[in-house]
Formats: sequence, C-alpha cells, structure tokens
Amino acid sequence: MADGKSSPEVWDAYIQLWRTYYQFTPATDQEKTWYSQSLTKLNDLGDQRRLRLLMSRMGSVPVMM
Repeated sequence: MADGKSSPEVWDAYIQLWRTYYQFTPATDQEKTWYSQSLTKLNDLGDQRRLRLLMSRMGSVPVMM
C-alpha cells in the first residue's frame, strides 16, 4: 500500500475467505447468528481495505491512523 498498490497475495487470501463463506451453510440458530455477524465484519474488512488503498493512492493517511 505504501506505493498505492494492492498486494495480490492479500486479495487472493480475501477471495479465498469469501469462497469458504459461500461453501458454509449454517444449520443451527447459533451458527446463523455467527454467520450473519461475521459476514458483516468481512464486508467491513473489504470496505476498510479499499478505503486504505484509495487513501494511499491519494497520498494521504486516513484520520484514524
């Protein structure tokens, strides 16, 4: 990210994580709750990574950092 570029290895790992989620079918209410909450977190992870990439390309650091 220091160069404003994404790491292909990181995106491959992220895509593999999504594939794992697509293959999982929650069976119990507890699994359904966990699955729903973890999907939200996984979406947040992707959003935050894209935001950091965008900010690195613009030459600025997000306020939180």
